[in-house]
Amino acid sequence: MKKNIFYCFFFVSCATERFYIKNSYDIILYKQISTQELAHISKTMPVNNYLIIDLRAQSLYQKEHINNAISLPYNNIKSIVNISNIYHSQIIFYDTKNIYDFTIINIMKKLNITNFNFLQDGFSKWTNENRPTSSSTNNYI
Repeated sequence: MKKNIFYCFFFVSCATERFYIKNSYDIILYKQISTQELAHISKTMPVNNYLIIDLRAQSLYQKEHINNAISLPYNNIKSIVNISNIYHSQIIFYDTKNIYDFTIINIMKKLNITNFNFLQDGFSKWTNENRPTSSSTNNYI
Protein backbone atom coordinates (compact mmCIF):
# COMPACT_ATOMS: atom_id res chain seq x y z
CA MET A 1 0.00 0.00 0.00
CA LYS A 2 1.39 3.35 -1.04
CA LYS A 3 1.51 6.05 1.62
CA ASN A 4 1.31 9.73 0.82
CA ILE A 5 3.90 11.62 2.77
CA PHE A 6 3.61 15.34 3.17
CA TYR A 7 6.96 17.08 3.46
CA CYS A 8 7.15 20.66 4.50
CA PHE A 9 10.17 22.94 4.34
CA PHE A 10 10.49 26.63 5.00
CA PHE A 11 12.98 28.68 3.05
CA VAL A 12 13.63 32.24 4.12
CA SER A 13 15.44 34.88 2.18
CA CYS A 14 16.34 37.64 4.64
CA ALA A 15 17.46 40.09 1.99
CA THR A 16 14.13 40.20 0.16
CA GLU A 17 11.77 39.23 3.00
CA ARG A 18 10.26 36.66 0.70
CA PHE A 19 9.29 33.38 2.20
CA TYR A 20 8.83 30.09 0.48
CA ILE A 21 6.78 27.18 1.68
CA LYS A 22 7.60 23.96 -0.04
CA ASN A 23 5.50 20.91 0.38
CA SER A 24 5.69 17.70 -1.58
CA TYR A 25 3.42 19.16 -4.26
CA ASP A 26 4.37 22.75 -4.84
CA ILE A 27 6.42 25.79 -3.90
CA ILE A 28 4.42 28.81 -2.79
CA LEU A 29 5.87 32.30 -2.52
CA TYR A 30 4.56 34.81 -0.04
CA LYS A 31 5.89 38.04 1.34
CA GLN A 32 5.87 39.80 4.67
CA ILE A 33 5.56 43.54 4.82
CA SER A 34 6.61 45.71 7.74
CA THR A 35 4.37 48.03 9.68
CA GLN A 36 6.24 50.92 8.04
CA GLU A 37 5.40 49.57 4.57
CA LEU A 38 1.73 49.15 5.45
CA ALA A 39 1.57 52.66 6.90
CA HIS A 40 3.11 53.97 3.65
CA ILE A 41 0.64 51.99 1.51
CA SER A 42 -2.34 53.26 3.48
CA LYS A 43 -1.14 56.88 3.14
CA THR A 44 -0.18 56.83 -0.54
CA MET A 45 -2.38 54.28 -2.33
CA PRO A 46 -6.08 54.77 -3.08
CA VAL A 47 -8.18 52.60 -0.75
CA ASN A 48 -9.63 50.61 -3.66
CA ASN A 49 -6.12 49.41 -4.68
CA TYR A 50 -5.43 47.42 -1.52
CA LEU A 51 -7.29 45.27 0.99
CA ILE A 52 -6.29 44.86 4.61
CA ILE A 53 -7.84 41.68 5.97
CA ASP A 54 -8.09 41.09 9.72
CA LEU A 55 -8.07 37.35 10.40
CA ARG A 56 -8.80 37.67 14.12
CA ALA A 57 -12.16 36.93 15.74
CA GLN A 58 -14.86 39.55 15.08
CA SER A 59 -14.97 40.44 18.78
CA LEU A 60 -11.31 41.52 18.59
CA TYR A 61 -11.94 43.38 15.34
CA GLN A 62 -14.84 45.27 16.94
CA LYS A 63 -12.64 46.43 19.82
CA GLU A 64 -9.81 47.69 17.63
CA HIS A 65 -8.39 47.09 14.16
CA ILE A 66 -6.18 48.71 11.54
CA ASN A 67 -7.92 51.56 9.71
CA ASN A 68 -9.79 50.39 6.59
CA ALA A 69 -9.36 46.71 7.53
CA ILE A 70 -12.02 44.16 6.63
CA SER A 71 -12.97 41.56 9.20
CA LEU A 72 -12.64 38.06 7.78
CA PRO A 73 -12.02 35.68 10.69
CA TYR A 74 -9.67 32.84 9.90
CA ASN A 75 -12.41 30.21 10.22
CA ASN A 76 -14.36 32.00 7.42
CA ILE A 77 -11.38 32.46 5.10
CA LYS A 78 -13.05 30.62 2.22
CA SER A 79 -15.58 33.45 1.93
CA ILE A 80 -12.76 35.64 0.59
CA VAL A 81 -14.23 34.96 -2.84
CA ASN A 82 -17.13 37.25 -1.87
CA ILE A 83 -14.88 40.31 -1.97
CA SER A 84 -15.57 42.08 -5.25
CA ASN A 85 -12.11 43.48 -6.06
CA ILE A 86 -10.04 40.59 -4.66
CA TYR A 87 -8.23 39.96 -7.97
CA HIS A 88 -7.37 43.62 -8.57
CA SER A 89 -6.01 44.61 -5.17
CA GLN A 90 -2.92 44.13 -3.13
CA ILE A 91 -3.99 42.04 -0.12
CA ILE A 92 -2.43 42.32 3.33
CA PHE A 93 -3.43 39.71 5.92
CA TYR A 94 -2.87 40.10 9.62
CA ASP A 95 -3.82 38.44 12.88
CA THR A 96 -2.55 39.03 16.41
CA LYS A 97 1.05 37.94 15.88
CA ASN A 98 0.88 36.50 12.37
CA ILE A 99 1.05 32.79 12.58
CA TYR A 100 1.17 31.81 8.93
CA ASP A 101 -1.06 29.02 7.90
CA PHE A 102 -0.99 26.70 4.92
CA THR A 103 -4.75 27.04 4.62
CA ILE A 104 -4.63 30.73 3.72
CA ILE A 105 -1.72 30.30 1.34
CA ASN A 106 -3.31 27.30 -0.34
CA ILE A 107 -6.66 29.05 -0.75
CA MET A 108 -4.91 32.01 -2.37
CA LYS A 109 -3.11 29.63 -4.70
CA LYS A 110 -6.33 27.79 -5.64
CA LEU A 111 -7.97 31.13 -6.42
CA ASN A 112 -4.94 32.19 -8.50
CA ILE A 113 -4.37 35.17 -6.24
CA THR A 114 -0.69 35.97 -6.05
CA ASN A 115 -0.63 39.58 -4.84
CA PHE A 116 -0.92 38.94 -1.11
CA ASN A 117 1.27 39.67 1.89
CA PHE A 118 1.31 39.13 5.63
CA LEU A 119 1.90 41.95 8.07
CA GLN A 120 5.15 41.12 9.82
CA ASP A 121 4.54 40.46 13.55
CA GLY A 122 0.84 41.23 13.13
CA PHE A 123 -1.52 43.53 14.94
CA SER A 124 0.40 43.41 18.21
CA LYS A 125 3.39 45.12 16.59
CA TRP A 126 1.12 47.64 14.86
CA THR A 127 -0.38 48.70 18.20
CA ASN A 128 2.96 48.59 20.04
CA GLU A 129 4.19 51.20 17.56
CA ASN A 130 1.11 53.37 18.28
CA ARG A 131 -0.03 53.21 14.67
CA PRO A 132 -3.60 54.39 13.86
CA THR A 133 -6.46 52.05 14.65
CA SER A 134 -10.22 52.20 14.49
CA SER A 135 -13.16 50.68 16.30
CA SER A 136 -15.76 51.17 13.56
CA THR A 137 -17.52 47.91 12.81
CA ASN A 138 -18.83 48.30 9.29
CA ASN A 139 -16.40 46.15 7.28
CA TYR A 140 -17.41 42.50 7.60
CA ILE A 141 -17.28 39.67 5.10
